[in-house]
Amino acid sequence: MLPGVHCRSLRQEETWQASRTAVVLFVIGLCCTSLAADAAKDAWRKCSKANDAETKLRECSVAAESQPLSKEIVANALLLRASAYDERGDYDQAIKDLDASIRLNPSFTPQVVDTRGWEYVRKFDYERAIEDFDHSIQT
Repeated sequence: MLPGVHCRSLRQEETWQASRTAVVLFVIGLCCTSLAADAAKDAWRKCSKANDAETKLRECSVAAESQPLSKEIVANALLLRASAYDERGDYDQAIKDLDASIRLNPSFTPQVVDTRGWEYVRKFDYERAIEDFDHSIQT
């Protein structure tokens, strides 16, 4: 070996390449996570300001299915999406979103259970509606 010349073995070279690839993938992952978080926040902003059912459905769906957002924001997005489903007459889907909102943020329970009661009224399921109204009054 010549003085001042460094020779890497094939194994060292493969290890170095693998390490470099891991670092690059990690940095790309951070960038993608940041972009996903920005997209989720933007969807939540649009969801919370939407006036029409179609925009609510589209933007609130993105917000509700986004990992970077807090449980409270996702619960709110589901509540708003439920109102869009109600506007379209899809009461079953509205009830599913209201159920999910309650699971995510139990502090919403009285208001959301009351709203769910009205969805049951629209479906002519008065027994369940009365159960929900009773529950919302008692809490």
